[in-house]
Amino acid sequence: PFSHDKWLFVHNGLINEFARLHRDLAFAISPELFPHIGGSTDSELMFLLALTFGMEGDVRTGISRMAGFIEHAAEKHGIEDALQMTLGISDGESLFAVRYSTVGNSRSLFHSASRDATMEIAPEAGRFSRDARAIVSVPLRHLEGEWVPVPESSFVTITKGEVTCETFAPIAP
Repeated sequence: PFSHDKWLFVHNGLINEFARLHRDLAFAISPELFPHIGGSTDSELMFLLALTFGMEGDVRTGISRMAGFIEHAAEKHGIEDALQMTLGISDGESLFAVRYSTVGNSRSLFHSASRDATMEIAPEAGRFSRDARAIVSVPLRHLEGEWVPVPESSFVTITKGEVTCETFAPIAP
């Protein structure tokens, strides 16, 4: 997971042939955020690109523009199947999740239907509010009914226990 100011970001997936795209992606990061590159992972660059492309003002648009930029850069380099991502993002008030891949077959993603499922994965969750929810890649088998699958190409927002799920699509530069 990565953090910046109030933002937390976690990514499960990959940028195909990241080594070939690394330079182009890094140089697209805003000058203000560039000094925050601390590692060499595709996940960190995705986070900083999403911030660069406006995630702080509109999470869905920032993520869509980040994904579109990555796919555009991959296309310029002749790289197929550019992006595979399931994302978890929080601003401390809401939880956002994205399930997307260029080829339309990303890793699985689920959100908890209730606080009970959240408590199962985090027993200390008794300190969480009744509205607490979580996102996971794979639900615990004995609680499968407590986890709602997120459809492919979806953007999920969870605020105060209310869950909305919208279609997700990249926005090309």
